[in-house]
Amino acid sequence: MNIGEKIAMVRKLRGWKQEALAYMLRKKGFNSASLEKREHIGDDLLREIETILEVRPGYIKEFDREAVMELINTESENILLEIMDKDNDGFIQKYSIPKDYRDNLPFDPLEKIVELYKRLLASEEEKIQLLNQQEKVIL
Repeated sequence: MNIGEKIAMVRKLRGWKQEALAYMLRKKGFNSASLEKREHIGDDLLREIETILEVRPGYIKEFDREAVMELINTESENILLEIMDKDNDGFIQKYSIPKDYRDNLPFDPLEKIVELYKRLLASEEEKIQLLNQQEKVIL
C-alpha cells in the first residue's frame, strides 16, 4: 500500500471527504492534486495532513490496513481509546475500558442521569420563584 492509499484510508476512517482535505491543504498553501494516487509525499505535506486529520505524527507512514481490519473484525473484551492531549505537545494517552463497564458500575447510569436532571429542574424552579419574589418586591 503506497502513501497515497494510506492517506485515503486514514481520511475515510476519520470521516473526512476528499474535497474537505483538499480545501484545508490549499488554505495552508499546499497543492493536493492527485494526492491519494501518489507513491511518495514530502515530509512537510505529510505532517500537515496528519495535523489536519488529527492523527499523531508518523501515523500515516506506519498505517497498516490489515492490522486495522483485524482490530475492527476482532471481538475484544476491552474498548481501546486513544486521546490526544493537544495542550501537552500532542501526547497520546491510551485507555482500555471493559466493554461490559455498565455491568461493573455501582449505580445505574440512566437512573443517575434522571436524578441529576431532577436536581437541575428543581434548581431552575427555585430560581424562577426567587425572581418572581423579587419582581413583586420591586412592584
